Amino acid sequence: MQAGKGYIFDVEPVLFEAGPIELSWYGLFFGAMFWGGFALFYQYTRRGGYSLEFVKGYLPWLFIGLVAGARLGHVIFYEPHLFTEDPVRILQVWKGGLSSHGATAGVLGGLFLYCRFYRLRYVDLVDRTCMSAAVAAALVRLGNLMNSEIVGARSDLPWTFKFVRYDCKALDLCDLFKRDDYLSDPRWARLVEATPTRHPTQLYEFLIGVAVLVTMLTLDKKFGREQRPIGLLTGMFGITYFGLRFLVEFAKEHQALADDALLTMGQWLSIPVVAIGVWLTVRAFKRPEPADSVPIPKRFSDR
Repeated sequence: MQAGKGYIFDVEPVLFEAGPIELSWYGLFFGAMFWGGFALFYQYTRRGGYSLEFVKGYLPWLFIGLVAGARLGHVIFYEPHLFTEDPVRILQVWKGGLSSHGATAGVLGGLFLYCRFYRLRYVDLVDRTCMSAAVAAALVRLGNLMNSEIVGARSDLPWTFKFVRYDCKALDLCDLFKRDDYLSDPRWARLVEATPTRHPTQLYEFLIGVAVLVTMLTLDKKFGREQRPIGLLTGMFGITYFGLRFLVEFAKEHQALADDALLTMGQWLSIPVVAIGVWLTVRAFKRPEPADSVPIPKRFSDR
């Protein structure tokens, strides 16, 4: 809905509700993120000669690492007060509040333990998760958009959004949305008028995820798919995704640190990931080792 300057973003976070059953937009995108990402992981591991048994065995490790890492990462860095004030809220992942940095750490941690337990080559399998990670990064931001959360900083640019369901908190008008006919309530016009225009950073980060996915697919093809050097995709993912995330953070609201802080929490967390990405990329070119040369234990091999 366009009214004056700024697009009025007014989406009910709950997509479907029937008694105790509730499906949110966030839950829908989170489910699509998990299954879409897993489908890509299946494709790239099977292409590399890993068996179906390997893929099935990794599924619970992936799910636990993803959800636990994403949620704990958010709580630790952005809402640490929940540990003492409302620990039950930590378990309510469907209400939002997931960290991409935490999700990255959780997936990498789960994969590391799985590889260590079965003596698999860790970096090779991280390479094979990069496409999945890009899809996940894109879809989760659409979920954030539908939840009107992780909003951008105020701006007067032509494509800005008015997140009425976010800024209603500061204006003490959120109870307005409990009414079915809230658009006819006089307070609606007051809310729209008082809501500032902001960067739609959720869409920026969705586009980053898409761009990184295209980059990963292009690199995989350019360097010969199973002939590409081990560590290249992981390194380039760290550089491109978290490098672009670092830039987008300049257009976001500070979530954990003071507004006058030099950098946002997301930027501080992105710096080491970019640095590791640079190191892995340089290493991949200096000591190239083709992906198809990685030994796979017999129980997990289809070569």
